Amino acid sequence: MIRMKSRLFLILLGLVLPVSLFAQESSSKVGYASIDYIITQLPDVKVINAELQSTRNQLRTQIDARTEQVQKQYQDLMASARTLPDTVLQRRQQEVQQAMAELDQMQQDAQQTLTNKQKLLMAPLYLQVNRAIKEVASENGFEVVLTERLGGMPFLLYQDSTYNISDLVVQKLTGGPGQK
Repeated sequence: MIRMKSRLFLILLGLVLPVSLFAQESSSKVGYASIDYIITQLPDVKVINAELQSTRNQLRTQIDARTEQVQKQYQDLMASARTLPDTVLQRRQQEVQQAMAELDQMQQDAQQTLTNKQKLLMAPLYLQVNRAIKEVASENGFEVVLTERLGGMPFLLYQDSTYNISDLVVQKLTGGPGQK
């Protein structure tokens, strides 16, 4: 994962460095935006977060109920272990182990469900932000717009806030100013 991020960074650096050198020579206007900040300013994010929380709560309820069932199954096994014949004891132990494995799988599936739902719900917002960035850049004469972070890591090592177009994008998307 780190190797992939390093490669991506080097590729982007290879693309950005010539652009920035060109920008210095031709006095191009280069800006940057904080997509994370822009997204947090959109009203739709609250609706998405509420929907994700609802799904998270539903999944948690299901997992908690299954956990209680598995715990009861284990406690019943422990309570009767001394009186059960070996073959029955082994079968019940396998059943408990199987139930625990299914519970683990259920938890993994729940996490994957949440991740997929978040991607599905957020994708239109990211497209909307991308379009707005392009429009703001065009309207304000920016030839290049970079992102402040890439893959959760800082991408711009230095930025002059004069060239931050994030609030302009928020204003375009919401009709009001951003609140940093």
